[in-house]
Amino acid sequence: MSNKRKYSGFSIEDLLHDQEFVREALKPGKISWNRFLDNHPEEKDKMIQAKRIIDVFEVPSVPLDQNKKAHAWSNIKNYHTANKAPRKIFRFRAVDAAVISLLVVAGSWYWNYSRQSEWFFESNNSSGKPEVLKSTLILSNGNEIALNEAKSALTVLESKQAIQINHDSIVATKPETEKASPKEELNKIIVPYGEESSLLLADGTKVWLNAGSQLAFPIQFSEKTRQVYLEGEAYFEVAKNSDKPFIVSTHNIDVKVYGTRFNISAYRNDDYTETVLLEGKISLIKNKSLLGRETYMTPGQKAVYNNAGKDITLEKTNRPELYTSWREGWYEFSDVDLTYVTHKLERFYNVKFEYNTELVKNSYRLSGKLELKESLENVLSILAKVTNTEYRVEADKIIVSEAKEEE
Repeated sequence: MSNKRKYSGFSIEDLLHDQEFVREALKPGKISWNRFLDNHPEEKDKMIQAKRIIDVFEVPSVPLDQNKKAHAWSNIKNYHTANKAPRKIFRFRAVDAAVISLLVVAGSWYWNYSRQSEWFFESNNSSGKPEVLKSTLILSNGNEIALNEAKSALTVLESKQAIQINHDSIVATKPETEKASPKEELNKIIVPYGEESSLLLADGTKVWLNAGSQLAFPIQFSEKTRQVYLEGEAYFEVAKNSDKPFIVSTHNIDVKVYGTRFNISAYRNDDYTETVLLEGKISLIKNKSLLGRETYMTPGQKAVYNNAGKDITLEKTNRPELYTSWREGWYEFSDVDLTYVTHKLERFYNVKFEYNTELVKNSYRLSGKLELKESLENVLSILAKVTNTEYRVEADKIIVSEAKEEE
């Protein structure tokens, strides 16, 4: 679909749900906005109305009182009356109450989300690869602690306002300043390629972090929600609490949980975010939409968020445990291409694969199991046998090529 046709048939509510449109509407200055409108002449009027609604909530942390909300909505409707035919006015009024009531909630949520998420995702390396050589814990007071184990384990001690490292040392996390910002309330663990980590959070939720991942988490969850922020891959066993949903925020979707087991892969440099549900019930929300529609999942389903199309698709998977096998020290896969396997190995062994031809890259489909406790040399030897390929090391890369026929 061409960019000019993307919004064909969109309602005002559809526009408010669309992350790309909201981002465009929030850009400063009129030149970019006017150019955007010129590219969508048939949807121009609805886009202007949607932007006016978004502008009501443009200033974060300042809630509108009832008089200001009524005045803002009056301005929107007055503009609409002056620029619309009567038939379309009727359609707009039919959703007035629903839209404004939803926006009162959504606007507040959107800015609260932005304040805590921006520092996490924007401070991370845009390449998606953690810039540390060893797993590192960054405390809410700014102190950094290198974790010396390739498989570290952290336990949040809420009563002590501290974190226990590897069942041994205990470090305090209380901010050094009296007034803590949202950024200072969160701790962050960074796991580089080639390492793993696990956490026990304050509510009893267990988290396993795969190589090349980062997680931000508080010592004490808020009264209404339990929210953490993830970049990379993690497996969660969430403690049940129907009154306080557990939310995992990634750079493109939020996963809302009430007590369940699931795996989520949300690496920044992947083209997709993948969620697999093993037990319980969760929902997915595009996390920068003002009015987040929830996509619900049931056990045995896989949800894929496509970064380009910005859509979520659901499919049944007969063996969801395939997607969590990394936690046990092995990768099991079924009918995947060779690049899928080597992409996983890149993170676990902290290496880079390159293919000398597209033919080699796209020629092999694999099913099987790789023991990640083996050395990289042994793993490559196994792959070479089952795919008729060979591997050679050049500088910091592993070159994959078709095996030469023996003379």
